[in-house]
Amino acid sequence: RSDQTTDPTGHHSRRSTGHRSCRRALGIIEKLSHGRLDLVTTIDGHNQVGGSPLFGDFMSILMLAITIGFAYLSYRWIEHPAQQWSRRKLRQKPAAVPAEPVAAVAPVP
Repeated sequence: RSDQTTDPTGHHSRRSTGHRSCRRALGIIEKLSHGRLDLVTTIDGHNQVGGSPLFGDFMSILMLAITIGFAYLSYRWIEHPAQQWSRRKLRQKPAAVPAEPVAAVAPVP
């Protein structure tokens, strides 16, 4: 969904409503921090996310740390145990099949 807005120069633009909900969420976080965090600022009539120039860098580093953390947990609890299980299965000797004499089969004319 999107709604049509008019910017200060009079041009019409389409804006996603997802941006509005993101601003609302960040506004709620600001209110819960009692003004210690400034996450949404207004510059020239436009709302900007991030109170400082380093906000984007901080968020990138945070996302990288979260991704590495989940990758570690995935390896530790899912991938490594599955690798060990498959290695154990490959090392097991197959069950012995009793050897039966094979009867000679006459060729079909």
